[in-house]
Amino acid sequence: VAMAKDQVKEILQWMHLAMGTNAETAISDDSKAISSVLEKLQQLKSDLESSKNKAERYKRELGLSAFNFTTKLNLRVHNLENELEMKKSEIDRYKDELKFSTSNFNKELKLKDEKIEQLAKDLALSKGEVVHCKRKLEASQLSFLSLKNELIDQIVSTLSDSQSDSIKKINNDLKNEIVRSVEMKMGDVEKRMGSFVKNHQTLTNLVKEGNKRPRAFTIPNIFETTLRASFNEMTQLPKLGPFFSDPIFIAGVEWAISIAVYDGRRNKYLSMNLNVVSKKIPAMWSCAVRMTMHVLSQNGYESETELIDEALNFTAEKKIHGSKRFITFLDLLKPFNGFVKDNSIKVAIEAMFFPS
Repeated sequence: VAMAKDQVKEILQWMHLAMGTNAETAISDDSKAISSVLEKLQQLKSDLESSKNKAERYKRELGLSAFNFTTKLNLRVHNLENELEMKKSEIDRYKDELKFSTSNFNKELKLKDEKIEQLAKDLALSKGEVVHCKRKLEASQLSFLSLKNELIDQIVSTLSDSQSDSIKKINNDLKNEIVRSVEMKMGDVEKRMGSFVKNHQTLTNLVKEGNKRPRAFTIPNIFETTLRASFNEMTQLPKLGPFFSDPIFIAGVEWAISIAVYDGRRNKYLSMNLNVVSKKIPAMWSCAVRMTMHVLSQNGYESETELIDEALNFTAEKKIHGSKRFITFLDLLKPFNGFVKDNSIKVAIEAMFFPS
């Protein structure tokens, strides 16, 4: 800068000499102007250095920020890769569990199909045995009827020779006693055959579906039938229950099936009962009942069954018997069982009535 100043000063002196002016005064003024310009240049240089330093600082800060951002980004990418691996492992585990569950379901389904096939075979065999026993029963009835007629003919033939009224009366009493004895023997045979038929009828009722009107199989002083019912609007049962089936008249009174909700400590249960629903019942009336209760599967699978292995005594005071905890609602609502369809269930009670 000093050299430039001297050179400029020398040039100005030559210019002023050439122009004929006072070189010293002009040079003094020009020197001041040059000094001012040089000071500005010096200030600009200082500002330039300051800007350069700021730029370097900004550059360092930008590099540090870029490094930190890159580090964080790499860490995030690493974490995401780890999460992705974990998700893949979890998906593989779910796939294995699904494969295992599917395999177990197929095995269980195969076992169910085999069991249904076996039940169908057993049912066919039982039907054949029932037909055979019915034929034997008919043959026994014909044999007893023939024996009965022969005995009566013999008695009549013997009595025809009796002349006195007292002898006739005695012979008539004897005749009636023999007839009653023969009829009692026939009744015992029918009862035993009816018991055999009942043992095989349970299998038939479990396989059959429907809501047919029950038909009673009757032996003197014993009534056997199956009460069936279909209950709709099951979602309203907790609010509107209990629900009752249509009544059926047996042993001098009307009977019906009822269902309700029983709230246990841990689970809610469907309770099922057999009820005497007649309004007027004789005070001395009573009837012993043996029964087996079913909730029927509506998709062809097994029904839920409970056998009450004792005679239940119904009276004018005790008009209801059954099971409070027949089946939990968790089991009732399982789709696989097929107990609930279109918000309805089907139930049945096989019962044998022994009125006194």
